[in-house]
Amino acid sequence: MAGVLALWQICCIFAKDSNFYKIQSLFFCMRHFILLISTIFMLLISSCVSQPSFGHSTAYLDYKKYSDQGFFVTEAMSAPFEYSSVGSISVVERSGVDPTSSSGQSMKADKMADMDGVYAKRPKASDKYRFATAESALDAVVQRAKVVGANGIIGLRINEEVRNGIPCVIVSGMLINR
Repeated sequence: MAGVLALWQICCIFAKDSNFYKIQSLFFCMRHFILLISTIFMLLISSCVSQPSFGHSTAYLDYKKYSDQGFFVTEAMSAPFEYSSVGSISVVERSGVDPTSSSGQSMKADKMADMDGVYAKRPKASDKYRFATAESALDAVVQRAKVVGANGIIGLRINEEVRNGIPCVIVSGMLINR
């Protein structure tokens, strides 16, 4: 900054002189000096990029609670016993505002009151946001399987993906009855 001020003072001294070419060359030098300072500044800023740090992530899903209920769960494509297939199942669980979080009542009851008229319901401060998890999606699969009379699932697949910007967990497999 002091260098720019010094160049400006020199320009003012030469401005009193009537020699136009000296003033023009001084402005040319000053423009190059400012360009050089700006380039150095941009290089310094752009070199301050954070690097990803090394780490581990472990996920564990316990099937014991389902086997304690008499429900067989395996990721294998077959089971070591005789079974009959009941059907295929797929559950997609999306992260979002819990529909029962507004004072314990369903969001459907006051659906029209809080619509923004274009997209969707506006969340309230009291609404609880829930993230999709493999455990809650598998709970939904087991609950539905029991409704249709199955007591096991084989070929269990659990995938996480983002659909339309919303994190989702997809659980699928073949329902069986032993």
